[in-house]
Amino acid sequence: MNGTKSSFSRSIILLLMIIFILCSEALPQNKRLIDSLKNVITVSKNDTNKVKILYEIGNQYERSILDSALYYYNEALKVAEDIEEKKFIAQCLISIGFNLNTKGVNEKAIQYLERALKISEKLEDKEKISSCYLGLGAIHQDTGSYEMAIEFFLKALENAKEIEFKKGISRSYNLLGIVSVSYTHLTLPT
Repeated sequence: MNGTKSSFSRSIILLLMIIFILCSEALPQNKRLIDSLKNVITVSKNDTNKVKILYEIGNQYERSILDSALYYYNEALKVAEDIEEKKFIAQCLISIGFNLNTKGVNEKAIQYLERALKISEKLEDKEKISSCYLGLGAIHQDTGSYEMAIEFFLKALENAKEIEFKKGISRSYNLLGIVSVSYTHLTLPT
């Protein structure tokens, strides 16, 4: 009887730990970090730092409160545009585009990603170019335009390979694999 009681107690503790972990995933990733970053913004005199901080706050909210993430990405974009910092503008546009796609606001997401793509091409930033193509491909995949999705994923892969951007290469292959399940007439590159 004691063994059964002990096993039951361990099961309850394990269940409570799992519930705690799952619930903590639903909250902002690091509340203290977000609060600290918000405090730093109020005293920051450097606009470049403000962009970075606002962007990081957006990152912290991204997994849990999408509207807050979009708010902070848009605030970072405003500051980046004020100081005409193209690199940050492109990064903010990419993040906004990805998050709008997650919310199902595809037309607007495409606009943001296409604008980021133009800026990234001028900067010759292959990593951001690859990310833009991945985002555009994901939108087309979500809307059932599999051939367009494949074209964008292949462009993303090509750009990622040029600079040995491992994360971009991996994401490109993963998304090509996923879209190939939906689209049966696909021949993947080797």
